[in-house]
Amino acid sequence: MIRLTLLSGPFAGRTRVMPASMDPAGMFGSLVKHGDQWKTDYSAGTEEEVFLWFRSEIVARIIRALQQGRPVKFLDQEFRLAQGGDLYSMGQTIEDVIVTSGRLITINSDDEKGFIIGVVGYEM
Repeated sequence: MIRLTLLSGPFAGRTRVMPASMDPAGMFGSLVKHGDQWKTDYSAGTEEEVFLWFRSEIVARIIRALQQGRPVKFLDQEFRLAQGGDLYSMGQTIEDVIVTSGRLITINSDDEKGFIIGVVGYEM
């Protein structure tokens, strides 16, 4: 079970349990589209739920940071969207770099300084 707490917008402060039938990419995409901020609690999620929701959350946070002109940092690389650049192509590039790194990732920070993706080990 994944819990999502909205930190901004008209429903700020509300926490909802995400139904198993909900599409995580659609949910996070909607939050990005509306400019909302959120916090996700994975502590009660199954391994499958955590995998699906966390992957979608990372993509959403990448897109949101790039849209807002903030850098995305992973390992020793920094990504920024060039003026007039293709947002989704840049997002895909970053996702590809993460996947091919073979690293297990975490969210280090997501603030005005940028979205920083940390590593917690290697995939098995």
